Amino acid sequence: MVSPAVLTLVAVFAQAPAAPEAFDPRRLVDVELTAFASTPERFALCLGAHPHRAFEVDVCVGLDPSQGLSTLAAHGYYRKRWLFPLPGDPVRGFTVALGPGVGLRALRFCPFDSCADALGPELLASLEAVYWAAPGLGLTAQLDAGLALLWAPAQPQRVDPVFRFPVHLLVGVAL
Repeated sequence: MVSPAVLTLVAVFAQAPAAPEAFDPRRLVDVELTAFASTPERFALCLGAHPHRAFEVDVCVGLDPSQGLSTLAAHGYYRKRWLFPLPGDPVRGFTVALGPGVGLRALRFCPFDSCADALGPELLASLEAVYWAAPGLGLTAQLDAGLALLWAPAQPQRVDPVFRFPVHLLVGVAL
């Protein structure tokens, strides 16, 4: 026979995750647009998937028609998350997440009749804040900064490394 104190203790631990679950629902996707970018492309649309609460995988398509520039980037992030529920409201509040990211960037630059391509990895630090306005609907802001190494053709038959320091501020919705 199990004592009532053990049953009470098990019930308390079984209910502990329930409050964050109601406040911070598992999100499936993010859709974000660039608010600021230090990279050549001034507009980017990103679609992020969340296979686990701490992991995010995204794909971003960037474009700057005035420069003849287009980019495709894919990233993976692992972030530690903190929950900040609003007092007296179990379904609304904030989450803040911080962690590293890695990615791959491809860039195509076509200012005139010919084009140049560049490809390389990125290492990023990522900070994300989400305001959960309703169950399953959040407003997100994500700041990524780091180092990118792109290999680009400098002359025919010669490829040179180019270092960039990408900084992006993305805003969007989390669903």
